[in-house]
Amino acid sequence: MATNEDDFVLKAEALAREIYADKYRSGESRRAYIEHPLALVAILRRHGASDPVTLAGALLHDAVEENEHDPQVAIAIERESGTEVLALVLELTDLNGVSREERRAEQIARAKGYSVRAGLVRTADKLANLSEILDSPPKWAPKHVIAYARFAMQVVEVCGHVCPAMALECQQAYEQVLVRYAAPQSAPQTPSS
Repeated sequence: MATNEDDFVLKAEALAREIYADKYRSGESRRAYIEHPLALVAILRRHGASDPVTLAGALLHDAVEENEHDPQVAIAIERESGTEVLALVLELTDLNGVSREERRAEQIARAKGYSVRAGLVRTADKLANLSEILDSPPKWAPKHVIAYARFAMQVVEVCGHVCPAMALECQQAYEQVLVRYAAPQSAPQTPSS
């Protein structure tokens, strides 16, 4: 039997499906974008999260960014999911119109002041992204993959304390990314006789 909380999350999922309808991830498989926020919800639930605002925020966490900061998206989120969900989404929304380096530095700095809900969603986001790099590699140069993975772990180091088990999964995925994408060490040469 569905509860009001289940209905609340399902309503947020319906809005997310609408918002991300024509969006795709950048990985090798070009997955439908909705798969990313659904993965966050699965990760959060696996780690015991059941708060409907957190789960709805996870579903909509990229909605504003993925729609060029269109104010109509924020209005739709508030109308359909309420002020608390919109506040969480905006807490997680990266700056618009700045370089990737500035955006990443700002995200790390902002993570220090995240609410518990935002810390949970952001940690799940980084775990989903690192896992996706392993499952559906992006068409990035290895140095860019490693740079992203390092950035992701810097964020997790700041806000991952809200769920140490999830942060540990991030660390494990990060290590796998490094093994896969780091330049192989040259084997020692043995002198020929």
